[in-house]
Amino acid sequence: MRPLSSLELSSDKITFKKNELAERAGRATFTLVVNNISTELVAVKLKTTSPGTFIVQNNNFVLQPGDNHGVDIELAPTKDVDEDPASVRLKQKFLVTAATVTSDRSLTSRDWADMDQGQIQSQKLPIKEAVLPERILTMTAAWDEEEEMTVKATLLSGSEVDTLVVHPAATLHQVRGSFEVMLTTEYSYKLVTASGEILHDTADHMCFAHLMQLGITESFVDHDAPSTATLSSSTRDSTKRGTLCIAVLLPLLLCMLLGATQPLDTCAHANKNNMLCMLLSPWY
Repeated sequence: MRPLSSLELSSDKITFKKNELAERAGRATFTLVVNNISTELVAVKLKTTSPGTFIVQNNNFVLQPGDNHGVDIELAPTKDVDEDPASVRLKQKFLVTAATVTSDRSLTSRDWADMDQGQIQSQKLPIKEAVLPERILTMTAAWDEEEEMTVKATLLSGSEVDTLVVHPAATLHQVRGSFEVMLTTEYSYKLVTASGEILHDTADHMCFAHLMQLGITESFVDHDAPSTATLSSSTRDSTKRGTLCIAVLLPLLLCMLLGATQPLDTCAHANKNNMLCMLLSPWY
C-alpha cells in the first residue's frame, strides 16, 4: 500500500478524553473529517483492529473531487468486566484506505480484495488520550465541625473553583475524581498543595489528609475511651474507698502498737487500751 496522498484527514489520531476512555458504557464520539484533495473520485474505507470496541457508521463511501465527509467513531460498551476499558481501547488502531475510482458507487469488500494493492493508499490512526489545556488547582483542606474534611480548589489567579466535603479517609484518587466530575471536561487539572508540591498520580492511593499534613490522629476523639463524667465518678469512688480504709485501719494499728508495749498480765492497762481502741474506731 502507498501513503495516503489523495485525502487529507482532520487528525492523524483518534482521540477521546481520559474520562471517556474509562467509561464502560462508552457513548463518546470522535468525528474524523475526510477531505478529497485530488481531482479524481476517491473510494474510502475505514477499518479497525477491534470492531467490537467501536461503532462506526458509513465507513465505506466515495468522495467527489474537493468534497469531504465526516465519519463518527463511537466508543462501544465494554463487555469484559475484568479489563480496564481505557487500556483496552488505547491498544486499538484504525486504518484509512483510499483508491481512485471511475464510479461513485461504493466498493464492496470483494472489490477492495480484488484491487491491486499498489493502487491502494493507506494511513494508520492510533487511539490516543486527548491532550487538553492544563489548569493548576491549589488544594487546601481543613476539618469541619462534623469531623469531615472540607477541600477547596483555587486557581492560580486566586479565584475559588469549587469546594468539596469528603470522608476523612478519602484518597487522592477519590478527591481528584470528584473534582474532575464537578469541573468542566475541557481542561486537564494538575493538583498542587499550598506550598507548591505537585500531587502526582502515583500518590493516588494515599490518604489525602496525610498528603495535606492535617494530623488525623490529633483531630478525632476516641469514642471508646471513658467520658470525663465517668472518670470523675470513678475517681470519687476510689477516694471514698481509700478514706474508709484509712479510718478502719488506723485505729487498729494504734491498738496493736499500744498493746505491744504493755505486759500481758497487766489487766488495767489492757482494759484502758481496749477502751481507747473502741473510742477511736466505731468499727472495732
